[in-house]
Amino acid sequence: LAFAKLDANGDGTLTKEEMKAGARDLGLDVRDLESLFERMDTDGSGEIDYAEFADSYADFSASKLRQTFTRLDADGNGTLSLEEMRAGIEELGIDEKDLEPLFRKMDTDKSGEVDYAEFANKLLLEMAGGWVGKASGGISLSRVAENAR
Repeated sequence: LAFAKLDANGDGTLTKEEMKAGARDLGLDVRDLESLFERMDTDGSGEIDYAEFADSYADFSASKLRQTFTRLDADGNGTLSLEEMRAGIEELGIDEKDLEPLFRKMDTDKSGEVDYAEFANKLLLEMAGGWVGKASGGISLSRVAENAR
């Protein structure tokens, strides 16, 4: 899990220092970390426990998914074509060889396009398994692509 990776000393809580060290793995800009930490630390203890992390990270992840989908949807029609995903391959963080298998796995209704529900469902399942994202702040699908093969 992402929390366990960040909890460097294994004490069950995250400090600002641990969050800074793991900011890149979370797809965060270290400059944004201070305000994020304050929002996540809902009890004001100066540390983030797992419950605080999970609640905040779910909201953060959903927001990142929507932003990424919108950027990839070049024609603004609410679906992603294989070509749109190919154009965003760098942001997606996957290899060209993995793109088509991933697209087919995401396109659950076999329409030839991926709508937001298909996109989000696949990625949220992966995030629940501990996958956290790309350093650039975009959504990295490398683990999803591995599972699509």
